[in-house]
Amino acid sequence: MIPKGMQHTKLIVILLVLLTSAELVWAQGDAGQPGEFLRHGVGGRALGLGRAFVAIANDANAIYWNPGGLIAAYRKEFTSMYTNLFYDSRYSYVAIALPRPFFEPHNKILRFLFGSESAWGVGWVRLSTFDFDQRNEANVSVGNFDIYQQAILVSFAHEWVRTSGIWNVGVNYKMVSQGYSGLVQNTNSGIQGFHPAWDYFGLDVGVTFQPLHAPFLREIPGLGSLRNLQFLRLGAIFQNFIPPSLNQGGVNEIYPAVFR
Repeated sequence: MIPKGMQHTKLIVILLVLLTSAELVWAQGDAGQPGEFLRHGVGGRALGLGRAFVAIANDANAIYWNPGGLIAAYRKEFTSMYTNLFYDSRYSYVAIALPRPFFEPHNKILRFLFGSESAWGVGWVRLSTFDFDQRNEANVSVGNFDIYQQAILVSFAHEWVRTSGIWNVGVNYKMVSQGYSGLVQNTNSGIQGFHPAWDYFGLDVGVTFQPLHAPFLREIPGLGSLRNLQFLRLGAIFQNFIPPSLNQGGVNEIYPAVFR
């Protein structure tokens, strides 16, 4: 029989390996991909944890990280973030979370959407880069312009309590826009989107799971009882389950699928 202290040591080692693996995966990077501005990261807690936040998102930042965690927010919340990045780039985020928002209607559809087991949220993300030098065909400077990418996220989450545990499933409906500010229009440049609209749409799907007294929580030799894992929350998100597709200068850019 393995001593109880040794069991706890093994459990800690396993958790450290899992957390370290998540950070190594992030180190691969995705700069330059369409929609990478939606993977920079927001929130002091999330960034302090090295962006390992998908499973434990439980506040207004869940709109960004995992909409399934939105229902776990303790109260109605508002959050915002603004930071300066490299080369005159600025990153902004604003969000509001409404967990278990309004009432308990008799209608089943309304109860599903707005009842005590549901949550809503809205977020806005923007990445702006300033002071690009624009030149004409004769290589003469005609002024400076800015480039921006932004998205509005509308989130919904619902909670199911089952024998196996608590399942929270959420979706993000996102509207994406990309454009230029201060750009002098050049008919030969092929650049489109001087007055872009919110014409590009996508969908994310996220889930969190917290185990309870389920049949599979039984003894495993060498590890101890899986009941010790009941404090854990497991999470996953499929970003761009339905990918936005932007057309810039005749080039179609499709947001890649991202699973975390």
